[in-house]
Amino acid sequence: MSNVRIAFDKLEGITEEEMRSGKIKPGFKFCDTHMIFDIKMDGKFTRKARLVADGHKTNAPASITYLSVVSRDSVRICLMAASLNGLNVFACDIGNAYLNANCREKFWTIAGPEFGSEKGSVMIIARELYGLKSSGAAWRAKLAETMSEIGYFPSQADPDVWLKAANKKDGTPYYKYMLVYVDDILHIAEDPKEDMALINSIYRLKESVGPPDRYLGGSMERVQLQDGSVAWSMNCVEYLQGAISNVDNYLNECGSALKNYGKRPYPSSYCPEMDVTLELDAESMNRYQQYIGVLRWTIELGRINVNTEVSCLSQNLASPREGHMHAVYKIFRYLQKNLSSNPGRMVFNGAYLETDPKLFANSVTDPDEWNDFYPEAAEKLPAKKVVPLGKRQNTVESLSFGSEYIALRICTEMIEALRYKLRCFGIPIDGPAEVYCDNQSVVTNSSIPSSVLNKRHNAICYHRVREAQAAGTIKVGWIMGEYNLAETTMAGDLKHRLVHNIFNNDAEPLEVKT
Repeated sequence: MSNVRIAFDKLEGITEEEMRSGKIKPGFKFCDTHMIFDIKMDGKFTRKARLVADGHKTNAPASITYLSVVSRDSVRICLMAASLNGLNVFACDIGNAYLNANCREKFWTIAGPEFGSEKGSVMIIARELYGLKSSGAAWRAKLAETMSEIGYFPSQADPDVWLKAANKKDGTPYYKYMLVYVDDILHIAEDPKEDMALINSIYRLKESVGPPDRYLGGSMERVQLQDGSVAWSMNCVEYLQGAISNVDNYLNECGSALKNYGKRPYPSSYCPEMDVTLELDAESMNRYQQYIGVLRWTIELGRINVNTEVSCLSQNLASPREGHMHAVYKIFRYLQKNLSSNPGRMVFNGAYLETDPKLFANSVTDPDEWNDFYPEAAEKLPAKKVVPLGKRQNTVESLSFGSEYIALRICTEMIEALRYKLRCFGIPIDGPAEVYCDNQSVVTNSSIPSSVLNKRHNAICYHRVREAQAAGTIKVGWIMGEYNLAETTMAGDLKHRLVHNIFNNDAEPLEVKT
């Protein structure tokens, strides 16, 4: 309570009855508080306690309540920029962040037993507390004010990526970056200590200031590549181990365990949308939703090889069944047996990864060839995957030609968004993005028009792709299906054969035609 006590102003000599009458402090409304006991998603699942306000019982304030956070692809892009430009990366965590912002709403409360000798006193909530609807937006506004004062401005593509023009010691101009996720800050600069000291003079930073070993649940480390350059690596192994341990402990209490279900997340013959087993009770439903949340975050941290399976199960969050829960356990078992998503070294030839040090982007696309439901796309920068995507298409095509064009159109729009973000981050782009597709007819037709598209929605996709090619945004090339990286996000035997081909040290070099 010593940390959060500053959020309350005690009203001496005022009783609860007087406050409820409305004669004292008119306009102030009662808001109760309570203690919550939570588990921190830091890989170690540390237990913590926090005093929060019952904001869920209050009306929505007139002011904005939205708290934006930095996107995962922005983090990857900025770490890539740090590696390419020889910049250092520091991380910090602002202690009791919300308490730095003044409360925008008018609330009073009665001190509980956690206040010690002040129990029963009337308190005005003067600072933003966790639980209040306005807390997130108030804290972000406070931090934005601080960022502006120390010379940073927000990116138009991601308002939680802050930039500041600077010069290196050798006179080379570059941008410093501040990436903000609520109270977690990732700072990228030649000398991060300088601006970190400024922030520490304004807010209380926790002791873990320095090169990050964790960020947003993922483990981070600096690695040296074969060419001698240094890059940042992010993985979810420690996070997964903690999550699997929690699942194991629960099943052990129930007299069960994670069983050996084979080499796939769940059998390719299983269809979650056709499951007719019994519905889960309220407690099991809540646990199912928590597990899906853990798996979704695991995908965000890089485990895209379970993306399709988790996406299918996510459609049943409102009314999950016993079969869905068993499928979730199978995914955890699969991840337990495959903690590392990179079992080997990628082997590419020069036709795919250019030796030119300039920045370029490429992408691979493919729809699920079994049911044409899931267009697959994976955007890449030099040796760094930025945005994986696997989603259900809006239409069911009779031919793979149409579904390929839909996937190609989605990929084109993702590339345009990525290029816009790169420009907003001050990163120059050289030439068009290379998009690789394993359907020769689509590659030929998108480059040299030769086929008639009768369906209107396919024609729209065609013109969208052709427009991007004419503008110099993309160029489309053909790739062998067994080496198509987009297949790693889909289900079935082909994905597992593909992973073996790509990540096997003895694999044949990748051949690409344009």
